[in-house]
Amino acid sequence: MAVEASGAIGTLRRSQKFDWSLHKRGPCAVPQKFKISIFPPNTSNAILTLTLCRTQSTNDLHQKSIRHAAPNVRTIPIITKLKKPSNQTPSVPRTARSKREHEKREPRIVENPKTALILRGEKCSKVVQLALADINQLKRPLSIKFNKNNAIRPFEDATSLEFFSLKNDVSLAVFGHHSKKRPHCLTLARFFDHRILDMIELYIDVDSFRTISQFKGAKASVGLKPMIAFSGSLFDSPNPNAYTLAKSVFLDMFRGQEVANVDVEGLQYMIYISAEEEQDGRPSPKIYFRVYKIVTKRSGQKLPRVETEEMGPRIDFTVGRIKEADDGMMKEALKKPKQLEPKTKKNIEMDPIGDKIGKIHVGRQDLSSLQTRKMKGLKRHLDDVEMEDAGSEEDDLSKMARLV
Repeated sequence: MAVEASGAIGTLRRSQKFDWSLHKRGPCAVPQKFKISIFPPNTSNAILTLTLCRTQSTNDLHQKSIRHAAPNVRTIPIITKLKKPSNQTPSVPRTARSKREHEKREPRIVENPKTALILRGEKCSKVVQLALADINQLKRPLSIKFNKNNAIRPFEDATSLEFFSLKNDVSLAVFGHHSKKRPHCLTLARFFDHRILDMIELYIDVDSFRTISQFKGAKASVGLKPMIAFSGSLFDSPNPNAYTLAKSVFLDMFRGQEVANVDVEGLQYMIYISAEEEQDGRPSPKIYFRVYKIVTKRSGQKLPRVETEEMGPRIDFTVGRIKEADDGMMKEALKKPKQLEPKTKKNIEMDPIGDKIGKIHVGRQDLSSLQTRKMKGLKRHLDDVEMEDAGSEEDDLSKMARLV
């Protein structure tokens, strides 16, 4: 059925309840609920026109006039109280707990470390579940893991992911699912202002997949910052592609909290991500994800001998679909607050080597008093003697000229 109410038009199913928000037109800018039924059910479509008004004494809505376009259509208006317009500011927190939660989500000069939400779809294979568990172990304590299945398709409709991001206050998401068309798939997503910024799909190679538990030896402690290394020219391409996006997402995923100084004892493991060179006529290169434990041993010298041992997980990814960020949203996400911008000092700059160069402005100088190199021939008293000798010779010549 097509319904028109004060200029707002929508399409409804039969016997469907709905919330109708009217366009702002003076006193009629209020929402109201209606239940529309068609009798009999097999009746063809009909048009119904409603005009609403509001009395000044109460907040109740009243029906001013109803005109039926067909005699077999019946309307049952449900009178409700006025609701607050959606453009009003949210109410102030009333309890101490809600106030603390509200303050946590306020923008800050230095943002909190990025937390990742790890969840799975309706169908999730055992391989994807193990991969999600290993990523959660590397990301802890900055991770939240859901154990129930969720009917989400990120590339088709990301509304549910954005809702989870707002509800749990997270900036990253790892979504795992499995289907015949996209087997053993991980979707890595980033949020800005609880909206999807960009996404990338990575398919797991089942044959080469190894979990952390399959590697023997000690594991890294929870909450430590890893060292991250990338190998391959595709990650440093000047043109944005799937590999540059994967590099940016992996860095955001595992960088942890930003600190000014790092203790050497805290560098316990390294994440090494590599990709082969791209060749014409061949599939896109895989992304090899490896994690190594850093082991220090005695060397007989002051500095220890450093060795690496693979601790897992070992995952080979195949790149799937990607969703790049909008230019406007990316520009907004990369904006830095003015308080963090370095204050520029006048007449001081850095050269390409890294040396600091400064300019000094001085006034006009009197070079007559400048101290020069001390040489015997440049002494001032010798100049005075020469000037006196020259003056006496001129006097003698003038006297001789008079006598003549």
